[in-house]
Formats: sequence, structure tokens, C-alpha cells
Amino acid sequence: MSETRNDNEHAISNARGWFETIKEQVAAFNAAVERDPHNKKFPNEQDECREAITAGPLSVQVRGDWYSPGERVRDDAEPVEYEILLTTGGPALRIIGRLDSGEPISATLEWQDWGTPWTRAVGIADEATLLSYASHFYFGA
Repeated sequence: MSETRNDNEHAISNARGWFETIKEQVAAFNAAVERDPHNKKFPNEQDECREAITAGPLSVQVRGDWYSPGERVRDDAEPVEYEILLTTGGPALRIIGRLDSGEPISATLEWQDWGTPWTRAVGIADEATLLSYASHFYFGA
């Protein structure tokens, strides 16, 4: 096997492992909401699940829409895209997507390794779980 092939397998394995963690964290939060919809019986459970989710990524970033060079960007311009960076280096992993009024409306898991471009993690993650995970982050200005 070539070195690149092994690197890609490592990146894909990293993506699978992270997605399993994301699924577990989303399931734990959903179970906490189901057990206590109004967050009164177990007031810390949902917060603890949310904290576990938000503590994982290395960074959360947003960016605005396209504009012409030299055009002044509006101060009240809302972000339209987001990135949740999970790991860096070899391999790197991120969730990217579009925003509507600060809420994620799409989510894609992508991996990257040394010398390779960002690549969609096909067949590894489902968008519904990624969107549920992403919904725990603040993307507002």
C-alpha cells in the first residue's frame, strides 16, 4: 500500500470515530430532553450534555456572504456559513454548512490529511445528526 493510501485510511478512521462520538452525544442530549422536557426534574442533565458537545471542537467560525472588492461590508451583515473544526493536522476533520438567521440549515463532515484537499466523508455521517450537533453552537454576530 502507498503512504497516501494509509494516510487517507487514518483520516477516514478519525472521521468515523468522531462521528460515533457525535452520535452518542446527540443521543444523550435527546434522551435527557425526553426524560425531562421542561428541564425541571434533572435540571443539570441537559446542560451537562450540551457542555460535553460544545467542549469537543477546537474552534467554531462563521463567515459572511460574497461582496464586491472595495465595497464596505455592512456592520449588521449576518454570517451565512459556519465551520466546526474538530481536529487539525494529520488528519484534520470539520463540519461545514450554511446558516439561515444564525441557525444551521446544512451540515457536511469533511476530512483532510497532509497533502490532500478537504474531502467529504461520504457514507460516514448523516446530515440530521450533524445538524442536531451543530445546533448546540452559537453562530450569531
